[in-house]
Amino acid sequence: MRSTDINNFLKEYIAEPTSGSLLIDGEWGIGKTYFINDFVKEFEKEQNNFKIIKISLFGITSIEELSNKINTSLLTKIGKVVDTGKNLLGELFESKLGIDISIIDFGSLLSATNKDKNKTYKCILIFDDLERCSIDIKEILGYINNLNENYEQKVVVIANVAELKDREANFRTYKEKVFSFIFNFEPDFENSALNILKTKFSGFSVLQGHQDDIVATFQSKKHTNLRTVINLSNKINRLVPKPYKKC
Repeated sequence: MRSTDINNFLKEYIAEPTSGSLLIDGEWGIGKTYFINDFVKEFEKEQNNFKIIKISLFGITSIEELSNKINTSLLTKIGKVVDTGKNLLGELFESKLGIDISIIDFGSLLSATNKDKNKTYKCILIFDDLERCSIDIKEILGYINNLNENYEQKVVVIANVAELKDREANFRTYKEKVFSFIFNFEPDFENSALNILKTKFSGFSVLQGHQDDIVATFQSKKHTNLRTVINLSNKINRLVPKPYKKC
């Protein structure tokens, strides 16, 4: 599915009382993370009663560690100073209320801690890099399913399913239970690359107007990896002398 269509569906999925989690699947480097980061930024501007917590699963080895990362992000959203080495939110709720952090109603917590007591927040979780997660695939899918099915928490997962390798069979066994919506991400390399280059090169007079040529070169070489475009633009930003930058 094209990124514009996924964008529109995501807005509906978040806003409507639908059940089940949502999976966006696609190869590495085609712009899934770039797309979801852009979506989060724009959506939170348009819908300021929603708070989106995005977590990379890369290298996470346990559900407890994942919960800690969610806690840290959540506390940041509500403007608290966070010690990332401690499960502060978990300690608070377990010691005072006996509540398991993994089943906290995140939206209600955000609303309760907001200065504007008349404002109600809804919280959305986004987990990126599922294939890079070190937690057993059945366990992480069970965790996601528990959040959604038993606590009505919306969860969006970004993955390259093909890179699950020997875990892919287990994933396919349980995916229908966990995900109500599964989309294959179809990249729009030309527009995405142009947007990246226009943003990255906005301060360079010498490079203005050459973004199309750079993108065309990538396409002529059949190299459509957005991560390469981002890395290239970052290096140019560091290497181009100051006299060529706009004042």
